[in-house]
Amino acid sequence: MRTTISNCGFSAFVLCLAVIAPSAVHAAGGTKTPKPLRTSEVVDIYYDKTWKWDTGGGRFIADGRKFVAATEEKGVKSVGDGRWTVDANGTLCMRATWKSMAGSGKADTCFDHGRIGKVLYQRKQGGPWYVFRHNPPRPGDEFLKLVRKDDVTPQVAAYGKATMATR
Repeated sequence: MRTTISNCGFSAFVLCLAVIAPSAVHAAGGTKTPKPLRTSEVVDIYYDKTWKWDTGGGRFIADGRKFVAATEEKGVKSVGDGRWTVDANGTLCMRATWKSMAGSGKADTCFDHGRIGKVLYQRKQGGPWYVFRHNPPRPGDEFLKLVRKDDVTPQVAAYGKATMATR
């Protein structure tokens, strides 16, 4: 697992916590390990979508695989700007520089994606697997928090204008 945060004077990296809110489950009762999804399957899941979190969201822009995010925790707004990648093992990585009024820092977070039968699983790299999407999807599936609407990019732009205005 590669998660790095440097020179960060804020807790913007709620990204990890916000997206693993569903309770962890043992894949198929702990007797099977999910088979990694193909790169194309993971790309299709995130391509041009926003991942809604309790504290904000992240946008997976198709053009150039750009990643932008906006969060607000305890009244502190933070934005992330970087890239998203998917490897041959079904691992999605978000590499971003996070900024807030308290400072900035780089953070990399990766999630593995796998399948047992028709059920998709996800885990923060190195963590426990949990159901990402049942078949058919059920309310509460993390997969359902991926939406087409982009309400993150305008928040990031507004944050940039606001910080420029305070300088």
